[in-house]
Amino acid sequence: MGWLDGALRIMPGWETRLFGYEIPNPFFPGAGLGGLTFGLLYAWPFLEARVTGDRGEHHLLDRPRQRPVRTAIGVATLTFYTICFLGGASDVISSTLHLSVNRVLITFRVAILVVPIVAAWVTYRLCRELSARDGLPITSGVRFRDIPGRLRRGRAATQSTRDDRLVAAAALSNKPHDAKPSTATRARHRATRGSTRSASARHRYRRRRATHSRRGDRAAWRRGSLPHSPVPPSALRSCK
Repeated sequence: MGWLDGALRIMPGWETRLFGYEIPNPFFPGAGLGGLTFGLLYAWPFLEARVTGDRGEHHLLDRPRQRPVRTAIGVATLTFYTICFLGGASDVISSTLHLSVNRVLITFRVAILVVPIVAAWVTYRLCRELSARDGLPITSGVRFRDIPGRLRRGRAATQSTRDDRLVAAAALSNKPHDAKPSTATRARHRATRGSTRSASARHRYRRRRATHSRRGDRAAWRRGSLPHSPVPPSALRSCK
């Protein structure tokens, strides 16, 4: 109940009259915010299915970087309720830091509007950059500006779900679809390609090279290109 107490303290002293009735100030942060919170929690799976058009059965979790919009919304929501929770201790904060209670409340009122938006933007950019760095596909092509239209008309009214299904299938099979790694990633892979080969693989590779070399020298010696046998007869017999 800490975040509800904080919301009651952060809410400005506004009162509204509607249809001749006065709506008291505690209604909005107390009953309104609580009902909105739990209502969105219950409706989230249906809202996401309507926005993304993905109504299939899933048994594997998505990586946060592959769902940047969902991750950004989650971080913004957690930031919002964290500020509400801290607002419940505004009197303790003001007495501990020797500040005015009004200044602390004004700071929380500004932060609750600004900080969640900044946190969502930073999270979205980080997820996009991490996904591009690792060469992972984004399993949903939803952008923030597409959400209102898709909530009104659904996913099918905006564009086909074929691309999203291909991207999701590529993500499950660990084969990115239309996802090219960055230049730095490709250069790092080229640089480490030889060093990542295991010792047993290097040993088998050297044995194959030696065998092919001995066979080639033996054929050249038979044709007369070499004046003498390059390997002893026992090694030649082992190459048959």
